[in-house]
Amino acid sequence: MPDIPPGFEIVRQTSAKDFEIIYRSRGMGCMVFFCLAVPSMIIIIWLLVAVTSPDPFRELFSSWWVIIVICGAATLLYLIHFGLFQLFGSIRFVGSPDDLMVERELFGYRSKVRIPADSFKHLQQTKDGGGGEDGKSDDSFPSWELTLVAKRRRILLSRQPIEMSQWLGEMLAAAYGLPFIPSSKRK
Repeated sequence: MPDIPPGFEIVRQTSAKDFEIIYRSRGMGCMVFFCLAVPSMIIIIWLLVAVTSPDPFRELFSSWWVIIVICGAATLLYLIHFGLFQLFGSIRFVGSPDDLMVERELFGYRSKVRIPADSFKHLQQTKDGGGGEDGKSDDSFPSWELTLVAKRRRILLSRQPIEMSQWLGEMLAAAYGLPFIPSSKRK
C-alpha cells in the first residue's frame, strides 16, 4: 500500500475490514476560490445595484423576480456550501465486516449513510471535472471522484486530486476484496 496522502488520517485499524479513516479535503485552490469568491462578488454587485438604482433593478426583475431570486439563492447557497466543505468539512469512513459507514461533517452538521457489505460490486475512479469520462469535451480541471457501486452508486470522494481517490479506492478494494477500476482518463 502506498504512503497515506495528505488529508487522510487512519484513526483506527484493527484488521482489514475494521477501520476508521478521516479525510479532510485539501481543497483545490481555484475551485474553492470560484465557489466562495464568485458568489460573494455577485451578491455584493446585486446589493450595490439594488441600493443605488432601485427603480431599474425593480423593472429588470418585476415579472420573474421570484423565480430568479429562488434559483439564484439556491445556486449561491450550493456554491458557498461546496466551498466551505472543501475548506472545513471532513468525511469519516468506518469499515466493519458487515458494512461501510460514510459520514460527512461540516460545522457540526452530520450526514451519515451505511452501505451493506453484501451489496458491494466494485469501486470506480472517474474524472469528474469538466469533460468527464466520456471524452466528449476537453477537461482542463484536474479533479477525480471515487464511487462505490453497490445496490446504489455512492460517491465516496468527489472533486479531489487523483492521489486521494487512488489511495482510498485501493485501500477499500483490498479490505473488501472488490475490484478497483481506475479511470480511463488517467494521464
